[in-house]
Amino acid sequence: LGKSAFAGCSSIKKLELPDSLFELDIECFKEMKGLKEIEIPSGVTEIPFEAFGSCEKLERILLPTGIEKIDEYAFGWCYGLKEIRFPEGLRELNIKAMCCCDNIERVYLPSTIDDACASAFNDLKHLEAIFVDENNKHYKSIDGVLYTKDLKRLIKYPRAKKEAEYKIPTGVKYISEYAFMEAKELETLSLPQGLERIGIDAF
Repeated sequence: LGKSAFAGCSSIKKLELPDSLFELDIECFKEMKGLKEIEIPSGVTEIPFEAFGSCEKLERILLPTGIEKIDEYAFGWCYGLKEIRFPEGLRELNIKAMCCCDNIERVYLPSTIDDACASAFNDLKHLEAIFVDENNKHYKSIDGVLYTKDLKRLIKYPRAKKEAEYKIPTGVKYISEYAFMEAKELETLSLPQGLERIGIDAF
């Protein structure tokens, strides 16, 4: 599908793509403001720049296991998404892939992801939990909070998590940049003995 192939086709609510499709160009579905659901064929390996940018009513997207990379603003301004499940095989998730997806509450990361940073979740105003496949060798989720597998680094505390109190586990050495950014429900935070470093804008 070429650049901006369906861009601005705002009346389409559902789009069926053929199994033969293997490549999407940038902005191919941008501003399809009526699109509610879509399934990406198994041959596609990359969701490019602003592929679904401003698809404001998109509620459901099925991504195949062949996806390896999700580029900048791929799902930017998709206000209808409440959760997003990234498939097995994904390795690269751009930090702005979900920019301004204000209503996402849950994000699911696969075992294959090996490059996730706190910045990737900063724009998710209603994010309550980040889940990670238990077979992931790099990351771990505890009660929806994202850590490195060895629990030495807290990467991201979801900003809409409901608890008023949180105790960071013993053994954590590093709190990542932006880790607790705009966590407005949080009133009391207990830091562990042995903590060595707090990243920029962590609180």
